[in-house]
Amino acid sequence: MDEWTSFCGDLYRAQGVISGIVKPDHMNVAALGNVIPHLHWHIVPRYCDDPRWGAPIWMTNLDDMVQSRLSDAEHGKLLRELKVVLAS
Repeated sequence: MDEWTSFCGDLYRAQGVISGIVKPDHMNVAALGNVIPHLHWHIVPRYCDDPRWGAPIWMTNLDDMVQSRLSDAEHGKLLRELKVVLAS
Protein backbone atom coordinates (compact mmCIF):
# COMPACT_ATOMS: atom_id res chain seq x y z
CA MET A 1 0.00 0.00 0.00
CA ASP A 2 2.88 2.39 0.77
CA GLU A 3 4.22 1.88 -2.74
CA TRP A 4 0.83 2.68 -4.32
CA THR A 5 0.39 5.76 -2.13
CA SER A 6 3.86 6.97 -3.06
CA PHE A 7 3.23 6.39 -6.76
CA CYS A 8 -0.12 8.22 -6.63
CA GLY A 9 1.60 11.16 -4.96
CA ASP A 10 4.17 11.26 -7.77
CA LEU A 11 1.44 11.03 -10.43
CA TYR A 12 -0.54 13.84 -8.77
CA ARG A 13 2.58 16.02 -8.58
CA ALA A 14 3.53 15.35 -12.22
CA GLN A 15 -0.02 16.21 -13.32
CA GLY A 16 0.11 19.48 -11.38
CA VAL A 17 3.52 20.44 -12.77
CA ILE A 18 2.48 19.72 -16.36
CA SER A 19 -0.77 21.62 -15.87
CA GLY A 20 1.07 24.60 -14.38
CA ILE A 21 3.45 24.80 -17.33
CA VAL A 22 1.24 24.06 -20.36
CA LYS A 23 -2.00 25.59 -18.95
CA PRO A 24 -4.57 23.14 -20.38
CA ASP A 25 -8.33 23.64 -20.16
CA HIS A 26 -8.64 20.10 -18.80
CA MET A 27 -6.36 17.16 -18.04
CA ASN A 28 -6.95 13.48 -18.79
CA VAL A 29 -5.08 10.85 -16.79
CA ALA A 30 -5.30 7.25 -17.99
CA ALA A 31 -3.72 3.95 -16.98
CA LEU A 32 -3.04 1.51 -19.80
CA GLY A 33 -1.20 -1.78 -19.99
CA ASN A 34 -2.83 -3.85 -22.67
CA VAL A 35 -0.23 -6.44 -23.65
CA ILE A 36 2.55 -6.68 -21.07
CA PRO A 37 1.55 -6.12 -17.43
CA HIS A 38 3.30 -2.95 -16.30
CA LEU A 39 2.62 0.42 -14.73
CA HIS A 40 1.88 2.85 -17.56
CA TRP A 41 0.11 6.18 -17.20
CA HIS A 42 -0.71 8.92 -19.69
CA ILE A 43 -1.07 12.52 -18.56
CA VAL A 44 -2.81 14.28 -21.46
CA PRO A 45 -3.35 18.06 -21.46
CA ARG A 46 -6.55 18.95 -23.32
CA TYR A 47 -7.62 22.27 -24.82
CA CYS A 48 -11.05 23.59 -25.84
CA ASP A 49 -9.93 23.90 -29.49
CA ASP A 50 -9.02 20.20 -29.53
CA PRO A 51 -11.02 18.56 -32.37
CA ARG A 52 -11.84 15.71 -29.98
CA TRP A 53 -12.80 18.00 -27.07
CA GLY A 54 -15.15 16.12 -24.76
CA ALA A 55 -14.33 12.77 -26.35
CA PRO A 56 -11.55 10.21 -25.87
CA ILE A 57 -8.38 10.95 -27.82
CA TRP A 58 -7.87 7.23 -28.39
CA MET A 59 -10.76 7.07 -30.89
CA THR A 60 -9.21 9.47 -33.39
CA ASN A 61 -7.34 8.09 -36.38
CA LEU A 62 -3.91 9.75 -36.54
CA ASP A 63 -4.56 10.68 -40.18
CA ASP A 64 -7.56 12.74 -39.04
CA MET A 65 -5.58 14.77 -36.51
CA VAL A 66 -3.92 18.08 -37.23
CA GLN A 67 -0.19 17.50 -36.87
CA SER A 68 1.60 20.10 -34.82
CA ARG A 69 5.00 19.63 -33.30
CA LEU A 70 7.22 21.74 -31.12
CA SER A 71 10.44 22.88 -32.70
CA ASP A 72 13.56 21.29 -31.25
CA ALA A 73 14.21 24.51 -29.32
CA GLU A 74 10.64 24.61 -27.92
CA HIS A 75 10.80 20.92 -27.02
CA GLY A 76 14.10 21.44 -25.20
CA LYS A 77 12.72 24.47 -23.34
CA LEU A 78 9.64 22.51 -22.22
CA LEU A 79 11.76 19.61 -20.97
CA ARG A 80 14.05 21.98 -19.07
CA GLU A 81 11.04 23.71 -17.44
CA LEU A 82 9.52 20.37 -16.41
CA LYS A 83 12.83 19.10 -15.00
CA VAL A 84 13.45 22.28 -13.01
CA VAL A 85 10.02 22.25 -11.39
CA LEU A 86 10.00 18.49 -10.77
CA ALA A 87 13.47 18.65 -9.19
CA SER A 88 12.42 21.35 -6.72
